[in-house]
Amino acid sequence: ARQAAVAELTFMLSAPQQSPIRIPQGTEVATVRTPDWESVTFTSTETLELEPPNLTTMLTTADGQRFTERRDRLIGEGLAFDAFEHAPSPGNTWLLGFAGNLSRHFIRLRLQADQGTGPNPEDTPLIWEAWLGEDLGWQTAEVETDTTKGLLRSGVVELHIPRTAAGASWGDRRARTWIRARI
Repeated sequence: ARQAAVAELTFMLSAPQQSPIRIPQGTEVATVRTPDWESVTFTSTETLELEPPNLTTMLTTADGQRFTERRDRLIGEGLAFDAFEHAPSPGNTWLLGFAGNLSRHFIRLRLQADQGTGPNPEDTPLIWEAWLGEDLGWQTAEVETDTTKGLLRSGVVELHIPRTAAGASWGDRRARTWIRARI
């Protein structure tokens, strides 16, 4: 007996948006038809709201207790900063806070970095996570692409944010969605 195919879909916008985009339930997408295969059409089963990723804060911490705000000086004065300690150690963390709910979003971070030093760039200890609230805590965010080799050089990091990102305060900063890079 035939069964309907089920798949997770990733919608990628062709350009940054200034306001939320709504993808309604029932939206159809299809695979490419080839000489050997017919196209397969999928229909979304729920509505998806895509919010622009408005970065409101960037924090660094070596111990998870004391936080240093980095966004204001980077944006206002163009001052670069170290995401981790000079000799990175477990627990060093770089946090990114966003104004909107980025649950179920695919985000692309374009990062400019000086050449970093560290472990084997093909196998870095860097972990990307999203905050899912007090009950679930930090959970792994799926990394689609990381051309930075674990933040050791300039490049792109593309992440799938889990479906239940939650707001919180870290240090004295509040955001609706938090992601972090942690060693």
